[in-house]
Amino acid sequence: MVAWLRRHERELALSPTVLGELEYGILLLPAGRRRTRLRL
Repeated sequence: MVAWLRRHERELALSPTVLGELEYGILLLPAGRRRTRLRL
């Protein structure tokens, strides 16, 4: 998902609500490499 978002970021228009939901989902992950990688 992150790679796809980065490849298409110029074409995207995401609402603050969607961005907040993505961030919340990342924060629900247990602390570790995956969570850290997604937060970058």
